[in-house]
Amino acid sequence: MDFSESPAVDLVIENGTLVDAVGEHPNTSVAVDGGRFVAVGPPGAMPVAERRIDASGMYLLPGMVDAHVHFREPGMEYKEGFPVGSGAAALGGVTTVLDMPNTEPPTDTAVRFAEKLDLVRGRSWVDYGFYALLGPGEATELEGLADSGAVGFKVFLGQSEQGPGCPLPPDDGDLHAAMGELARLGLRLAVHAENHAMVLHGIAKVKAGRGTGLEAHRSSRPPLVESEAIRRVGLFAADTGCAVHIVHVSAAEGVAAAVTVRSSGVDLTAETCPHYLLLPDEAIGERLRHRVNPPIRTLGDRDALRKALATGDLQFVASDHAPHSPAEKSANDVWRVRPGVIGVQHQLQILWSRRDEFGLSRSDLVRATAFEPARTWGLWPRKGSVTPGADADLVVIDPNRPWTIDEDVTHSANPEGPFAGLRGTGAPVLTLLRGSVVAKGGRLVGSPSGNWLPGSRWRGPRP
Repeated sequence: MDFSESPAVDLVIENGTLVDAVGEHPNTSVAVDGGRFVAVGPPGAMPVAERRIDASGMYLLPGMVDAHVHFREPGMEYKEGFPVGSGAAALGGVTTVLDMPNTEPPTDTAVRFAEKLDLVRGRSWVDYGFYALLGPGEATELEGLADSGAVGFKVFLGQSEQGPGCPLPPDDGDLHAAMGELARLGLRLAVHAENHAMVLHGIAKVKAGRGTGLEAHRSSRPPLVESEAIRRVGLFAADTGCAVHIVHVSAAEGVAAAVTVRSSGVDLTAETCPHYLLLPDEAIGERLRHRVNPPIRTLGDRDALRKALATGDLQFVASDHAPHSPAEKSANDVWRVRPGVIGVQHQLQILWSRRDEFGLSRSDLVRATAFEPARTWGLWPRKGSVTPGADADLVVIDPNRPWTIDEDVTHSANPEGPFAGLRGTGAPVLTLLRGSVVAKGGRLVGSPSGNWLPGSRWRGPRP
């Protein structure tokens, strides 16, 4: 592109190594104007710019797309809230989040969807989209929620726990009928894949035996709970044509089920999470506050998830960032510890620092944290891409920066997360959202400027 007679662009970041889903591109610069990338190439090909940032020795990655967060608004802001959660995202190199609907009240009607939009507007540090809830009963609100701009729908096939923010599953008849309607509407269904009846049976059995530790929690939700739910929703998807996405795959059996369903022709994608890829880990140990649904399993499951992510059998990583108050995560009985862990801030630095152990190249990391989640949820190439015309979302990583995860650096209402005490090298030092710096050197910059991203509907195969 000839910029010889063009006016100065807003910004050029120069001399870095660009990493995309295809490979690494040393000595590369990017130009930004009007919130979008306008040029990518060698330094000499860049236009005149009002500002320039030298990224020598740094890596340039597309901003992460975290497609699974729970920022707890409306109704449970005491756990964290959108300003704090989205600020943690920006500090961690995440520039787009997709927020789950199991709030209080849940995001399950067009009216409630509009109320949530009003609540979050002007208070997010990163761009955001919302899922809508597919709950029990006849699904009469699907079209209205689709028209409202839901990025997709979320269904809990197993109740995570009793209480606010923990919806019951629909029965199989309602689920099958709703999936047919979602196929017509052109929206994907995100599935919390646990068999509800088996979970209830398992919990009752373990509690009768007076189990109170993490092993009791694990045994109450064995891998079959996950794999059965994946295969069942796969049958419904094959019959209806509904595109599905399996959230937080935790077990080797779950991976195998997802691969089997996908090989039958179903449009099925799947994610895992940083805590399942990292834990169990000797450097961290095992704590009751690690309680999460599905549970963290064995070393064999952990290694199977790593392999599946490296080979593409699992498409991407999402944090499943699910904060609770310190009191809710502190108890001597696993059944009194609320399930869920934080992770949106630290997942990129963990993946970067441990990528060799996980079997990931730097390009694989970009595929799994930006390209695939953006593509799955209809945001690509606007998000997850460093190409002319895409939103100028960028994270700059210093590969030599040492880090330790502790309460002093964790931006959360509950800073003692699952990775407390972990050490590594290589971390985000600069995050740009649509060309504006929102985080620098571990601090937020400016004020919240995130935009809402309405869902993108399609017909036929995934674009």
